[in-house]
Amino acid sequence: MSGTGTRLLPTFWLNASWGNRLIMKLDLMSAPSNEVLVANDTVVGDVERAENNKAYRRYAHNHPTKELATPTDLGACAQFIIFNTKSMSVRKTWHELRTTLGDEFCAAVAKIKHVTHLNCHPRMDMWLRGDIGGTFARLLRARTKYRTHGFREQLIETLTKTNPDMAPKAIGLRVMSSWRIAVWQPWQDWEPPEKAPKVSPRPVNSGILTLNINGFQKKKELVQDVLQTNRIAVCALQETLVAPTHFPLRIDGYNSFVSPWVEGFRGQALLIDLSLPAYEIPRAKPDTPSGGRYVIHVKVSGLRDIKRPVHFLAAYLPSGGNFRLERKFALQSIVDRFDHILEKDPGALVVCLGDLNIDHETLDRRLKRKTNNVIRLPPVGSPLSRFPIWGTAKAIDHILASPQAYNLLRKPRVIRSDCISDHRPLISHIRSSKYEHRILPAKVWRTDAKMIRRFSEQIANDNCWGVFQDMEITEYAELSEAAVLFSKVTHQVTTHFGVKTQSGYQKTKLPRKLKNLQKKCARYGKEVAKEQEEVLSASPRIGVSELLITKHKRAKTQLNKAKKEWQRREKEKLYSQISDDYVAHDHKNVWSRLRAQVDTKLRGNNLQPVHNKAGELKVDMEGIFDAIAEHYRALAHDDPNGISQNPEHWDVWHK
Repeated sequence: MSGTGTRLLPTFWLNASWGNRLIMKLDLMSAPSNEVLVANDTVVGDVERAENNKAYRRYAHNHPTKELATPTDLGACAQFIIFNTKSMSVRKTWHELRTTLGDEFCAAVAKIKHVTHLNCHPRMDMWLRGDIGGTFARLLRARTKYRTHGFREQLIETLTKTNPDMAPKAIGLRVMSSWRIAVWQPWQDWEPPEKAPKVSPRPVNSGILTLNINGFQKKKELVQDVLQTNRIAVCALQETLVAPTHFPLRIDGYNSFVSPWVEGFRGQALLIDLSLPAYEIPRAKPDTPSGGRYVIHVKVSGLRDIKRPVHFLAAYLPSGGNFRLERKFALQSIVDRFDHILEKDPGALVVCLGDLNIDHETLDRRLKRKTNNVIRLPPVGSPLSRFPIWGTAKAIDHILASPQAYNLLRKPRVIRSDCISDHRPLISHIRSSKYEHRILPAKVWRTDAKMIRRFSEQIANDNCWGVFQDMEITEYAELSEAAVLFSKVTHQVTTHFGVKTQSGYQKTKLPRKLKNLQKKCARYGKEVAKEQEEVLSASPRIGVSELLITKHKRAKTQLNKAKKEWQRREKEKLYSQISDDYVAHDHKNVWSRLRAQVDTKLRGNNLQPVHNKAGELKVDMEGIFDAIAEHYRALAHDDPNGISQNPEHWDVWHK
């Protein structure tokens, strides 16, 4: 167009309600010129209207549009789900539907929405209007009873039934061949509520530990690492060196029961897990002979798998030769405390742990003489727990327990990798509660008459009998107490002189030649180890002498050969004895020898195998007892004629 003072400017409007329709309209905006506007008013108006209509038809033909349904319209539509669309967008989905099924079908689609869930693959939700949606839903429910069919086949069948003119006549292999469709269900859009973050429960501590720390303040972090690594619930520390004027002994997560560092005593502490209720039993006075500071008594409840409270005694006995008497009194006080607790509650659980400064062999010997209520837990592996810079290693850290507590504790172990001090931690763990009522094998004692004749004077003149010197018995109760005391003293004296010995498993006695070879091998081994330590400390480049290593290997070879030869001779001797007993019809000795080889715990048991009522041979102790009990029970009730309940029969015999 041409004209003075006129220009054509294109203007655009976007429909704000729908957001997807673009309407272009051309408007004529004229410049302010009254003369030209009046002369050309009719011509310009006709030309503008014709060009605007032509441009609108061209744009509408090239850009077909569709109005979106409002939320209220979707309520009357049928909703479906398209699976296996993978990462396709809504625009590409519209393109696939339009290309494959045509514009007529797309006119029935109200909306397509891309849906993603946290634990599901992405999908497309589609809403269909009118009869197509209802027919499609009924057909889909009928045909998807057992499986979901293809998307295009379902739609083609629906379009053919509804309007045959809308069904496409040729379908190529396109992306839609992998789609699957199903009727939407409300549960498919259910999202689980947000769960609170899982807080891992605190691990249950079930270990007990004893350690001579030799100074706590500078080793606090090391002790914490040991407690956390081994999940310790109860820990006894000795030689804490924490005086009353120092900063108190504290460890996060544990209650502390402390005996401070004073003159003549280096201090100790008992740590209890905060999750376990615990309280301390009042101690004896420090000036008593037993020494109240040597033992800390705490009663603990809530241990894993244990429904009863446990008495824990933390003990630290004085060391050195000058304190033998005090150490003796302190050990006696521990034994008396065990006896006192078990006297009130025979099934009580009592555990004592600490540095007793007594070798394990000496401790076992003293406990056997004093009481049967205290048992030392033998460690797994080497019992050596103290490794001084100068001198030999010793086993002076121990865990003692009552018979019931012995069943609930695993065998302890010395952890040599934790070099916190010159002592190494001794750790044990609690078993399951099913072991609480396990019955320990009863101790069987035998008396040696030869030892009675040999030590008769020493037994009669022993100082232990002095407790009866000033005893006066006036009542029956006192007589019972005296009888119990007499039995206890007799057991103590006879076991001390070897008159009474425990039967059962006995250590095999080796011949003198074999013992000498063992000593020789051990001597060479110590010399090799000593020379190796000296070489490593002096110069790592110099090795151990080859002559000494050769001697050690030769001694080990001789020992192994001699031991195998001795074992062969012992077996031949045993078999010859069994054969001689069998020929002599001494079946008692035959079965005793055989049982001793099968189970060493049954040595000394002379029960012979018997046949039960069914004719089965019973060789174990339990089966033999059952057969004997069954025999005498039947014998006691054997009255076929009813004579035992007939008084006339017995009256005749009485007359």
